[in-house]
Amino acid sequence: MSTVASDLEIVERLRYGASFASVPRTWGRGRYRCVRHLAEGGQGYVELARDEWSNALVVVKGAWWGGRDHDINPEYARTQYEKRSIDVEDAVAVQAALGEITHGVPALVDVVYGPSPTRHDHNALVTGGNEREVERYNREAFIVMQFIGDIGQMVPTTLDSRVTESGPLSARQVVELADQISATLEAMHTIRPQRLYQHEERIRGYWVHGDVKPENILVAGDPPRYSLVDLSTAAIVEPSAKVMPTTATPGYAPPGAEPLSPQYDLHCLAATLLFALTGDRPDDWLGGATEARSAADAAGSRADAEARDEKLRQLRGELAARRVHPMLIRLITDCLPADPRFRLGTATVLRAEIAAVRTALVAREVLSDEEPQP
Repeated sequence: MSTVASDLEIVERLRYGASFASVPRTWGRGRYRCVRHLAEGGQGYVELARDEWSNALVVVKGAWWGGRDHDINPEYARTQYEKRSIDVEDAVAVQAALGEITHGVPALVDVVYGPSPTRHDHNALVTGGNEREVERYNREAFIVMQFIGDIGQMVPTTLDSRVTESGPLSARQVVELADQISATLEAMHTIRPQRLYQHEERIRGYWVHGDVKPENILVAGDPPRYSLVDLSTAAIVEPSAKVMPTTATPGYAPPGAEPLSPQYDLHCLAATLLFALTGDRPDDWLGGATEARSAADAAGSRADAEARDEKLRQLRGELAARRVHPMLIRLITDCLPADPRFRLGTATVLRAEIAAVRTALVAREVLSDEEPQP
């Protein structure tokens, strides 16, 4: 436990200095007990905990709050607090709505409320010392998610770490990865009635993950089970609406300022499959053409499309030289054109292509007397 506390103290000092209380050891009136710190990012932090009711491991997600300037300007702090509170409640609503998707994503276990560990210690300046306001100011929602990992494992394994440490996947393993993640995307992309917030009317829309990449895919079990995580980037899209991504990972996101769509996710997935198959980052193959750019740039221009087409021709040739099956090459590259209109249209179509590739790989092994791939 002392190691956990030390890790958390380091995180707090790095982010805000030593003026914040430590992350709580328990949540939900003692039901979830902290085991260790897992990670932190731009929006929050993640803790590994044990559910005392079931003895199962879970993941608890919390948000970063505040900053040193809150001491200097209490009014600014109050304004930011109100805005951030709305953001957190919106995030809770999004997680609850995503709870309808149960295929290939961690299940939502619980949402618990309690004192925030990252509110500023000097909140009396913000609240005027009112006890009720202090309590309200300190309240935070913690999202409890299913832990994805092998028995006895305390740190989840990502596809990124698996490939980096053990090398590229075989063609059969890449096809299995493609099938599992595309099934998750197929569930997310299904149009269904949606209502994120109580005050909104139900609309018909679909979910787009928006940041499919090796770091957001967890690997567990043998044979491996792949789970798509970090749904904080997911957005609901009405068929006629234009929603821009909140984040775009260079190398995996499509080129240019492209709105979210099923084809957006398929591009990210294809770039992920390319990494899994070769061990090389997509930028190594596709160059700067995969870098996300602002709307002011010449996104989707003919020059961009021609540059990407040339890169894809070179990629096909290099993969063929490595004796990658032609149907697997086509599966990946058909999702990577710069123009989304020329990509495979849906995850359902992609899954049909995956089934054909799986059959072709088995046929090649049988006809060539090759050793069966894992």
